[in-house]
Amino acid sequence: EEHVCDALVALSEAVLPSLRVVVLKVSTGGGERPSAASRVEAARLAVVGARLAERGVTIVCTAQGHVSGGALLACAMAHYRIVEEGASFECGDDAAVHEQLRVALRPSDAAELVSGGRADAQRALSLGLASEVVQSGAAERAVQFACWLALQPVVGMQHVLQLSYRGVSPVRAPPAIELAAVRRVLLDDE
Repeated sequence: EEHVCDALVALSEAVLPSLRVVVLKVSTGGGERPSAASRVEAARLAVVGARLAERGVTIVCTAQGHVSGGALLACAMAHYRIVEEGASFECGDDAAVHEQLRVALRPSDAAELVSGGRADAQRALSLGLASEVVQSGAAERAVQFACWLALQPVVGMQHVLQLSYRGVSPVRAPPAIELAAVRRVLLDDE
């Protein structure tokens, strides 16, 4: 998720005035398992995501393969998630992921996913972790959806994005992190 956060910051600084949609691709190969998400990186990602949403930028994520740790954190932070049928999600005992799931999902759905620890694509859809499930071609579907989103009015998207997190506030940094300093370093808006 550190690389995702850095890329979003660089992208947003370069094209923020005209940026409307960001498409993330989350996938793992073979037996690869993403590392657990750190609270610091989770906070950085939350700040960047919240800042983009404030400006009407939608984050669309595609998911393939096994998604856990930092990859699940990035996926849960997105406003819209297109999941391929064979995808699976595992939250294990990753506290940063649990917190983001409580932000992205209804409280009962987040609790169910955390207690079960795993979900396939259809279960993720029923819990709200997936916005839609496709047999294949998630990346193509994401581009199609991104093109449609880019045609929507900015003001309308800002309001819609404020409603997209069903849980508590999307920016919840651990006490050790100075949120203002994180914003200043990440977005250099001063």
